[in-house]
Amino acid sequence: MQPTPRVAVIIVHWRNMDDTIECLGSLARVPYPAMDIVLVSTGSPDFDREQIATLFPAVTVIPLAENLGFAGANNVGIRHALAHGADFVLLLNPDTIVAPQLISALLPAAQLPGVGIVGPVITYYDRPDTVWFAGGRHSKLLGYSLHPGMGKPLTTPITDRDVDFINGCTMLISRAALDHVGGISEAFFMYFEDFEFCLRAAQAGYRCRLVGEPLVQHKVSSSAGQRGSNAMTPGKAYYFGRNPFLVLRRTARGLWALTGLVSQFLVVLPFHTLLAARAGQLAAMLPYLAGMRAGMRGETGVWPTLANTNRDRQTQHGAQSS
Repeated sequence: MQPTPRVAVIIVHWRNMDDTIECLGSLARVPYPAMDIVLVSTGSPDFDREQIATLFPAVTVIPLAENLGFAGANNVGIRHALAHGADFVLLLNPDTIVAPQLISALLPAAQLPGVGIVGPVITYYDRPDTVWFAGGRHSKLLGYSLHPGMGKPLTTPITDRDVDFINGCTMLISRAALDHVGGISEAFFMYFEDFEFCLRAAQAGYRCRLVGEPLVQHKVSSSAGQRGSNAMTPGKAYYFGRNPFLVLRRTARGLWALTGLVSQFLVVLPFHTLLAARAGQLAAMLPYLAGMRAGMRGETGVWPTLANTNRDRQTQHGAQSS
């Protein structure tokens, strides 16, 4: 008999302890026998390690002194998981709840020839009959990621199929793919790093596979205080403006590099401006434009404004504690 693959679930906590607790509670109802859970805390002031130890004693907690972003924190968890014998790594957002059959439903697809990355259909937590993610598409013309199923009702079955990318909210990755492709690029800090990782995996010969079963409910933007809204906060806007340029630098060549670059100004920028205007969030377009400028210059890592804010908060917290 084939041995049961060891799956390490990696959750990165940043704000909203209640969300993380609910997520871990849903994982506790997953009956898969070879599952490890690794919780990486990114220096969030609300993190309660004692509560985790009391409620979920089997969870491995890795505390970080600072926020390394989605990519950096997940890479810490990935390295830990691989060092402890994981055959697959499941990246999972903390503002989700999962179905008990999550791992058993994803693994058969992950074991198909050539498949390196697998994910399920994800619905909104507050609207579980509405799709949030059902497979991503890479538009080479726009140099951008598309989510064609977002907002559609779950009225018709969604078939298992190969897709261009899987969302990092729930992404099962094989050890072979990680060994070959490497980890998540920390240049992005957050947003679009999952997209770039999947494109990089495709270049290395690995397929991305969607399992057409709604297995995860996502609160969407909960850590930003805008649950369920897909809101364009200032921090998110900066990365949405910058990181597509980083993807283009890494994956687009020739004509596609040119059309992707032009599309950021003629298509993507007007699209997000229109969405921001409709939502009364036009102020977020200022950091979006700053992000575009940074992307054209090849700047990476954390948004400088956010880094300075976090540094001020840490200094203030240290002064209050002393």
